[in-house]
Parts: sequence; structure tokens; C-alpha cells
Amino acid sequence: MKILLFDIDGTILNTSGAGKAAMEQALRSTFKIEKLIDTVPYSGRTDQAISRDLLKVHGLKESEEYRQRLTNAYLDTLPFELAKKSGVVCPGLQQLLE
Repeated sequence: MKILLFDIDGTILNTSGAGKAAMEQALRSTFKIEKLIDTVPYSGRTDQAISRDLLKVHGLKESEEYRQRLTNAYLDTLPFELAKKSGVVCPGLQQLLE
């Protein structure tokens, strides 16, 4: 059995920034953040690491409760952001999987 691990966005598909938009909207709505500090890198990182860093840079508690609240809001928001963007499957993926 072969196991392949992929970073989804930018490797398997390109969502035109829907993930970042959803995470930022979730941060704004959940914690009433008016001005986002745009210093947290997203590329190649897990949602958990991004969430942790977003909470930290915005002076919020890095607790499991806050991470879960942000994650839940992100997952609720993501389908709407994906619908607004034009995502595509990255070239060569089908051939690689075959």
C-alpha cells in the first residue's frame, strides 16, 4: 500500500484564497476583530497552526476553547467563500493519482 500526503490548497487544488478569506471572516465575526493584522503566513501550514498564530497575533487567548470557536466559525464560513471564488484542480493531479 502506498500512502501519499498532500497540502491541499495549492497542491491538489487552488481555491483562489477562499481558505484565508474564510479564516479571516471567522476571526472577525467570532472575536469582533475590526482590524486584522496580516502577518500570519498561510501557505503550507495546517489550519490548526494558522489558527493558533492568528489568536496570538491578535492578543487573544491561545486556549483550546478559542481555537475550537475559530475552527467552527471557519468551517461554517468556508462553503460561502468557496462559492464566491473560482477554484480549480491543479494540473497533473489526476495523472499522479493514477
